[in-house]
Amino acid sequence: SNILETMGGNMLTEENSYDLHPPSAYDTAMEALSSLITKKKRGNGSPVRGKYDKLERMLMYIKILDLEEQIADLKIIHVAGTKGKENVNDELPMPPLFQFLTVLALKIFTCERVDVAVIEVGLGGTYDSTNVIKDPVVCGVSPLGMDHMEILGDTLGKIASHKAGILKPQVPAFTVPQLSEAMDVLQKKASELKVPLEVVGPLDHKKLNGVLLSLSGDHQFINAGLAVALCKCWLQRTGHRADFEENLPEAFLRGLSTARLSGRAQIVHDSPSTSSDESGVTKSSGDLVFYLDGAHSPESMEACAKWYSCAVKEGNHGSSIPSFHDKLRDVEEKLINGCTKQHRPQSNKISKKILLFNCMDVRDPQVLLPTLVDTCASSGTYFSKAIFVPSISTYGKVISGSSVTPIDISSKDLAWQFSLQSVWEKIIHGKDIQCKDSQMEIPESKPPWRSFNDDISNCSPANGRFTCSAVVSSLPLTISWLRGYVKENPSLRIQICIISTTSAGLEQILPWIFYHKVIGVAKFFLFVEGKAASPAVYNVLHSIPGVGLIRRTRELDEQQANSRIWNETWLAHFFYKPCNYELFVRQTLNMEMSIVMATEAGMDWIIHLDTDELLHPVGSSEYSVQKLLSDVPPDVDLVVFPNHESIVERDDIKEPFSEVSMFKRNYDHVPRDVYFGNYMEATRGNPNYFLTYGNGKSAARIQDHLRPNGAHRWHNYYKIPKEISFSEAAVLHYTYAKFSDLTSRRDRCGCKLTKEDIERCFMLDFDRAAFVISSTGTEEEMHSWYHDHVVWDDRELNSKLLKEGVLTRIHTPMVIIQSLRESQLFSSVIMSSGGTYPSNNTENNTYLRTINDQSGSRNVPQFPAIPPQAPPTHNNLV
Repeated sequence: SNILETMGGNMLTEENSYDLHPPSAYDTAMEALSSLITKKKRGNGSPVRGKYDKLERMLMYIKILDLEEQIADLKIIHVAGTKGKENVNDELPMPPLFQFLTVLALKIFTCERVDVAVIEVGLGGTYDSTNVIKDPVVCGVSPLGMDHMEILGDTLGKIASHKAGILKPQVPAFTVPQLSEAMDVLQKKASELKVPLEVVGPLDHKKLNGVLLSLSGDHQFINAGLAVALCKCWLQRTGHRADFEENLPEAFLRGLSTARLSGRAQIVHDSPSTSSDESGVTKSSGDLVFYLDGAHSPESMEACAKWYSCAVKEGNHGSSIPSFHDKLRDVEEKLINGCTKQHRPQSNKISKKILLFNCMDVRDPQVLLPTLVDTCASSGTYFSKAIFVPSISTYGKVISGSSVTPIDISSKDLAWQFSLQSVWEKIIHGKDIQCKDSQMEIPESKPPWRSFNDDISNCSPANGRFTCSAVVSSLPLTISWLRGYVKENPSLRIQICIISTTSAGLEQILPWIFYHKVIGVAKFFLFVEGKAASPAVYNVLHSIPGVGLIRRTRELDEQQANSRIWNETWLAHFFYKPCNYELFVRQTLNMEMSIVMATEAGMDWIIHLDTDELLHPVGSSEYSVQKLLSDVPPDVDLVVFPNHESIVERDDIKEPFSEVSMFKRNYDHVPRDVYFGNYMEATRGNPNYFLTYGNGKSAARIQDHLRPNGAHRWHNYYKIPKEISFSEAAVLHYTYAKFSDLTSRRDRCGCKLTKEDIERCFMLDFDRAAFVISSTGTEEEMHSWYHDHVVWDDRELNSKLLKEGVLTRIHTPMVIIQSLRESQLFSSVIMSSGGTYPSNNTENNTYLRTINDQSGSRNVPQFPAIPPQAPPTHNNLV
């Protein structure tokens, strides 16, 4: 996967680049490691012979390095399973590669004094190099299957016997449900060693408290169950608290929801290039997405096919989160290159599913390929073509993602790839097909565009014409062709913008902007006030590509004073009232202006969002608001994102986006009986189910006569727009997430402490109560009130509501923003901003010129503006 992720650079474009650069120290190290590979082909017997067997040699290596006692001090979890895991003397040669890496790992672990070492066997168990571990804390055996049969044996019982070799006398062990042939062997070995062997079932999804596993596939619940059991046992045996039964600790949930295993159910999004057609419309090079998996046994191939079929179907989750490094690279490219003005038309995507396949010749493609095809077909997923390519790496050489690989490897022996192609053609045509054991007819210097478009009806194997498959000499060349194909067949990407009115500082706005860039937002129109309009903050925001800033000036006030909105009645109820009502009207006026700006910028969708809100675009095959909205039917004008409200578990939160993971789900996302059945506990004595609003925010398709309908919705002057609501995607509202939010809301409102004035200033009951306590209470009293009304530290209640589905855990935004922070992207933006504070309102005037004088009343349908609303109260039960 590392190789695929770096192919956007010089590896593909500079075919002979490795002749231009001298070897680095890293390359030299790779060469040294390669010299330790004693077998040049998988499956050959080990040529390392001598007085000692492999385990004896490993023990001697460890003794030479004085690691015996140090390894004994390591607190090790030892795991076996099929899935889910030049100085020499005459008697003791240098260790082969895997043994060397095992010794090196043990040396590093002991030097670093790691708290826990999770060590998986390389192959088998009994004779594996890692079996020098004599006293692990706990052992585990993951699901067993038919793999490495040339070494471990041709029956499941023989394979299980090898795996059972890691069990140690009286050391607790865990396994998962196995076929009886394997389970009998494991239990017999455990009985002989007096090992307490426990069989653990798949992890119950209810224990996840609403969290999703980051690794895709139903089989991952089996692996997760084993992982939880091993970790719990390790905690208990090493003197740590582990008294949980039903509720998994926060650290467990975080690990299960953020774990990544490159090359297993991994989605890699290729970075697109852009070009413009004659009309100036910018076209991306298309959506080239790689679905990667290293399946190489019948069992894992079936799991892979189920995951892939699910991932490519619209409206399914697929692999949860695309590679973050791909997304971060996309953000960095936007920083460098800026945002290009995009098209307005609807997306017109071409979807082709192409299999890139290779396996080692010790595998049986006549089992693997039919399993893949049949499992995919059972879910309605079919490949338009299969391409068979040799591996970039070789069994006799160690390389990394930074290693340079030429595009064309003309001397490569492709006999095995032609054998794979023959198996594929037999599956497709139902009869034996002999493919040429030579270079393909189409010159590799000329990409076979036509063959990508050909279907099975044009396939004529008898005449040597294969439209269902091809053999290509290298993976880099294949990827280069695929990129060229999608460039020739461009897909038009929808463009999304966010409009916001904010007075926040950089500590809040920067994570907010770049998180939304990562999930596919192209443009931001920020109406800045207060702190956000200060020179220090303004300069930084002004330097970010794709961000347009509008300060509140006299010219802006005059322009908005002429808005048609003042002559309509639908917003009149909110006019000429202070504080929240005033902000609501100002946001609505800003939204009106942003419609014109978004139209001029070529946007397809517009969303109004506050800077204490994050979009959570689950519900499509990618964690992407762009993908989410591209799947919306073309006759839909508006889409509602129901909002979830943040639940803070401490009163010392500093960075809500990075510290808050629990949310109260919207009424629309909770079954009615669950909602009302838990209403009293969910409100905890507060006036409403949510502290503030509950009716979400909507996205609007840019179209003629679009208008705001208050700060939460959009409407149209000449028709009733068609509106739908997302069933999974949401707006995450981080409301009152910091104690300082109490006083900040008070400080920006000049209302008097009278009932009438407070009702004129605030729309929602909780805002009114918060204003009163922050205006009258001491610091201690405010902390006490905040703790009683905002902080959720009752773990038993939280657990109950999580199980009921009223509360949920959401970690994805936290992970993305924390990764952005750790990449030092925010500090880099601040340091590189430079410049001076514009004093001539140039940018404001540019935007203001796009707004025509639209005063004057219109005879249009009147739909009252939708104010912030809370979900139904308990009184609505009847």
